[in-house]
Amino acid sequence: MIPILVIAAYFIIMSNQPLLMATAIFSYYGMARLFWRDGEPKIIFLGITLFWLTISIKLFYAVFSGVEYESLSNASNIVTTTYFALFAFVVFCWGMYAATKKVREATFVDVHEDFGYKFHRAVWVFVGSSAAVFVLKGFVFFIRGLDQLVYALIDLKTGFIFMLLYFTFTRRYTYTLVAGLLTMEIIFSFFSFFASFKDILLTTLLVLATPRIRLTMKSFFLYSLLAIVTLFLVMKWQAVKGDYRAFLNKGQRETQNVMVSREEALDKLQELSARKSNLTEDEQLIRSTIERISYIEFYAESMQRVPLFIPYEQGKIWAGNLAHVLLPRFFFPDKPVIDDSQMVNKYCIRKVATAKMGASWSLGFIAESYIDFGPVLMFVMVFLVGFLLGFIYSQILQQSINYFWGYTMLAPFYLKISCNGTPGSKILGWAITYFIAFFVFKTFLMKPLDNYLRHGFFKAKAETAP
Repeated sequence: MIPILVIAAYFIIMSNQPLLMATAIFSYYGMARLFWRDGEPKIIFLGITLFWLTISIKLFYAVFSGVEYESLSNASNIVTTTYFALFAFVVFCWGMYAATKKVREATFVDVHEDFGYKFHRAVWVFVGSSAAVFVLKGFVFFIRGLDQLVYALIDLKTGFIFMLLYFTFTRRYTYTLVAGLLTMEIIFSFFSFFASFKDILLTTLLVLATPRIRLTMKSFFLYSLLAIVTLFLVMKWQAVKGDYRAFLNKGQRETQNVMVSREEALDKLQELSARKSNLTEDEQLIRSTIERISYIEFYAESMQRVPLFIPYEQGKIWAGNLAHVLLPRFFFPDKPVIDDSQMVNKYCIRKVATAKMGASWSLGFIAESYIDFGPVLMFVMVFLVGFLLGFIYSQILQQSINYFWGYTMLAPFYLKISCNGTPGSKILGWAITYFIAFFVFKTFLMKPLDNYLRHGFFKAKAETAP
């Protein structure tokens, strides 16, 4: 506790906005305590941590850079906006806590329990999930109207990474095989517009933060190494992604389709990485990485324009979000596609590239709530979004065969929780489709895979035969 207080005091004293810094630190500390429970995978904790970072990271960057916090933003009201965003973070967390408190308290996690599952079968389940994802990605462009459901099923792949790592670290199985498999996953993740290496590394962190792994010097070294590797790869990706994406789609800015072979893509990535090797001395790259993580600027700009130049929308945006979700594209194929960048251009000062230019920027659901309902009633919507995600979390945990399968299905959910920069339409769409994907998986695959992990394929078939 004392080291934490010393670190907090340092940042508060060194910041040119000490009260704001104190608010950021202690709001996070208070919410983190709600979701840190011994033995429980820290899925919600990781999600709210990433959420909080999108609001507060520039505060800490200002201290490290020796500049004033206000100088990092083009919005004159950035300090006021940050207070509002931090309060929204607290309200969002309380919404999740209200929906998950009972089920989390009722779920007893015993890290010594293995449910009779065999490690080598978990490896084959992981390999099978990788093959299934490869097939699904090949078909997704041909399944118009169901693509979101397919992507939600693909997201469940992160759960099998969690399963494999959990067995590896808690049962002390060989690390070599798992390290090799995950290294391949990280390499192949770069063969896309949105490299998913962060998901793999953060899932590793989820497992490391689940006792019985205690905070020893060895585990502290693992945490530190993982953080350094993640930061290095994020900065490396930030340095090359512009040129790399242009190579992937052969300069066609209106599409995000990969139009080269995997070998060509990886060769180009290696070439670009070698060309931009000295990352730590590139101040502009560090700044762009911070800008990429931070997601508060559009909220600040919308507060400058609404209601001074544009009146509050009185619920129009959220009504559109609900209508968009309640009219599935499978039944309404002519439903218009939402261009989030156009909303940014309407409500913010800055103008951004639109979908026609191959880009997408969003206001984020907090800014949408403000534009709809103003600086007070907006927090009702923020609370409800947190409650909705908490409700889905609780239902998945309760409806699974056991808590191990529940947490396996929930492992990717931290990405849904870290939703500050996500528009309301996508939050609602992702939440519903992820819930549906879970029930599809539970209905057709969970029980057979559970039997396979316990008994193997042939014995499982014999036991289920009439």
